Amino acid sequence: MGALRRREEDWTILDALEHWLRDEISSRGELDDLADTMLELNPQLRAVAGARLAEVIQDGARILAEEQGTDPDDFGPRMAAAAAAAVIAEVCHRPQEADIEAAMAFLRAGLATLPAAPQP
Repeated sequence: MGALRRREEDWTILDALEHWLRDEISSRGELDDLADTMLELNPQLRAVAGARLAEVIQDGARILAEEQGTDPDDFGPRMAAAAAAAVIAEVCHRPQEADIEAAMAFLRAGLATLPAAPQP
């Protein structure tokens, strides 16, 4: 979440997410693969990771709502944050350039369909 909060001034949240995701993928190594294997084999670790994921989605919804001028409990920010989390999980398993491009296009198109924030 720090990368989203510290994003460049002219970047949207999705710009920051894409840059973070590309950095994460380019720096993956054997320890990351080992951590993935540990999560796959250990239900307790998966439960902890799932709880952390719920927190990340909630934080993401807050950050997106701030950018859009909506409430973080609205359906749109929550759905977009959950979709972004799912996309990240999938891209980490398929880090090819075409998959990253497709994932980001999916997220951008989804965000574009959300209703605009009500004007005061």
